[in-house]
Amino acid sequence: MRRAFCGLGMLVMVLLLLGAVFYKDMTAAPVVNEPRKLELPSSPVILNLSKADAYEQPHTGDAFMLIQKRSALDLSNLVDGVNIEKTLGALTKTIGSRQLGSRGNLAARRYIVSELQTLGFSETSKTLVRQGFSASGVSTENIVAAIAADNPEAPIVLIGAHFDTVSGVEGAIDNASGVASLLEAARVIKECGLTFEFEIRFCFFSAEENGYFGAYHYLSKLDKHSLSRHAAFFNVDMAGCGVNDAEHVLVVCTKGSPNGAEPADPNVISRSAEKAHRILPLRAYELFSPMNTGKHDIVPFVKNGVYSATFSWREIDYARAADNSFGLAAPAFMHTSNDSLENIDVGSVELMTRFIVASFSIVADHVELRVIP
Repeated sequence: MRRAFCGLGMLVMVLLLLGAVFYKDMTAAPVVNEPRKLELPSSPVILNLSKADAYEQPHTGDAFMLIQKRSALDLSNLVDGVNIEKTLGALTKTIGSRQLGSRGNLAARRYIVSELQTLGFSETSKTLVRQGFSASGVSTENIVAAIAADNPEAPIVLIGAHFDTVSGVEGAIDNASGVASLLEAARVIKECGLTFEFEIRFCFFSAEENGYFGAYHYLSKLDKHSLSRHAAFFNVDMAGCGVNDAEHVLVVCTKGSPNGAEPADPNVISRSAEKAHRILPLRAYELFSPMNTGKHDIVPFVKNGVYSATFSWREIDYARAADNSFGLAAPAFMHTSNDSLENIDVGSVELMTRFIVASFSIVADHVELRVIP
């Protein structure tokens, strides 16, 4: 009888314990399996994300608020991928290699001028200018289209891309993608119906691959006062990514030196890009401002004190990321015969263009606060 009683007692205790465990499981917070996401080390740009709603410009000390005078999202939605695909095809398949001194370089210049004329820019009205110069003993030219401001002393915002390539490549990623993005951005800004209180210049540089000769020449034409009017320079280089299986990352680099142990410092463009990144549906991509991805036309601009940033795609590939602990590498196809129309993700160029247009819209709000009535 005693054994039976003890056995019954043990059974009751076991049941009570099981009940307690069951109750705890029922009342505990549900476990949510979040999808895994690529995590990269954050630069100061990312660390300051929560502070991006108000900051000071280093050279003036004036507070600039991230207001939205116009809708960055609405402006970015005007981007048309059909136009981008058309330019990519023309530059890669119709024209082909565009290295300095080649027929393709001349053909690219003619194509860009024709497209800008279609948008209403003209040499007669001086809204379209060809800047001829010599690079390594070879004649070429930059092409600059401008939307003037009512105030001739107003600040200038420049958006640029180089159209030349290395020898013998179509250069779909480097940099037909940038030209296609820039032409579409020019169309959107020109036709959006919005007014801006500053001058906008769309600059198509030549001879970037030879040492930023086009960018240097553009700056050499400016006197000290004209240079001081340059409030921001958006550079678009490798605005598309390849169709390989690499992990792709949106990069906004403000550093004018190609190497260095420290991340790039944030400026008005990168901070505006942070907000654009939050406004647009870009959640699947990282926004990153790394230390040594500045081998672009921003080099001479940064040297001359102009706030600049290069918008590009990078791949995560530690084996190819020389001097870059973050694993960020240029697209694998760059400067090879595989940099062709077949190997570029056209959708990524459209996405980048929307990102640039939205970032420009936010920068515009800052620049207009600098305008003296």
